[in-house]
Amino acid sequence: MGLTNASVGKSCIPRELSIRLTGREKVIALGGNPNVGKSTLFNNLTGMRQHTGNWPGKTVATAFGTRHFNGKDYIFVDLPGSYSLIPASPEEEAAADFICFGNSDATVMVCDATSLERSLNPAIQAAEITGKVIICINLTDEADKKGIEINYTKLEYILGIKVIPICARTGKGIDELMKAVEDMTHSEKLYPPLKLKYPHEPEKEIEACSLLAESTLLSPRWISLKLIENSVSAQKIRERLLTEKDAPLIEKAEESSTVLLKNGFDGERICEINAEESIRFAERAAKSCIRYKRKQYDKFDRKADKILTGKLTGIPVMVLLLLFVFWLTISAANYPSSLLSDFLFSAGEKLSRLMALAEAPNWLISIVCDGAYRVLAWVVSVMLPPMAGFKKNLI
Repeated sequence: MGLTNASVGKSCIPRELSIRLTGREKVIALGGNPNVGKSTLFNNLTGMRQHTGNWPGKTVATAFGTRHFNGKDYIFVDLPGSYSLIPASPEEEAAADFICFGNSDATVMVCDATSLERSLNPAIQAAEITGKVIICINLTDEADKKGIEINYTKLEYILGIKVIPICARTGKGIDELMKAVEDMTHSEKLYPPLKLKYPHEPEKEIEACSLLAESTLLSPRWISLKLIENSVSAQKIRERLLTEKDAPLIEKAEESSTVLLKNGFDGERICEINAEESIRFAERAAKSCIRYKRKQYDKFDRKADKILTGKLTGIPVMVLLLLFVFWLTISAANYPSSLLSDFLFSAGEKLSRLMALAEAPNWLISIVCDGAYRVLAWVVSVMLPPMAGFKKNLI
């Protein structure tokens, strides 16, 4: 299903993955790792005011919805979960494209308080692209249970980015998050992008190129980095952001690419350096702001991982789990299916007698009771018990 103007009311997502508004709404991108509670936060923010569909040209599902706060309207776009904004999958490509070219008014990057080091990586990459980033640290209740203390004030100082701790499941911190979004999207304050330092040779060329970059939407350093890298992102930047007046920048980037190539820095190596630096920065920031009350806070998790993913135990455990699933669906589900079948068919007999007492014609009783109801009863009694055992709980 495509995302059309009709499906979202006041906005649409065309091929460029940008939302164009007709009113005074502000568009907020909602990104982060998978399984950090992003969908729970999105549901909390938008409630039932949601629309879903696929990114144009990709089989990647997304959702977006609206929220009214302090007399202002916001459209939240729930981006696909991504471990990095250097795309390695259709999901990461869709998320990166929207942050780079979606013309959103702000980006909220959701992180996991219990795994801050890992989940900070895409947030730092987003902050390098655009300064209008808010870091939202979710699952603070789980961090408290594990004895993990995070100095949010210090983390905000190190990153130079607004940090809001929340618990999306209970709604704690949602108002503070919305206030931060309001301040960022309705003020004239400038938010400079995060500036990561690279090895001397690439850093020198990036700085030289950035002096020629005139984009006010995205970081001149990031644009220069991608043009020098000459990746797929560079092609998109040329098509969507640059004009004829940027010809000196493109020429300088090509020249810098040639210079760096002679020094052993090809496009692939520059891309690796970009990823490595964001990971190192995330590690340093997380380690300096986290204190563990219990050194063995993740002892159970590590033991479980060792058993479930070990070289010797992983495959046997997987086979046992598959056998358990087969038993559950083929044998164990027979008992609730039998009980449900008896109940539904006895109810069908009562419905048939009730319709007869009401002097309904035999052909109608046959269609309703012997046809539609019996088929429905069979399907429900056979399919519901095994399916109920695999109910999917989304975080």
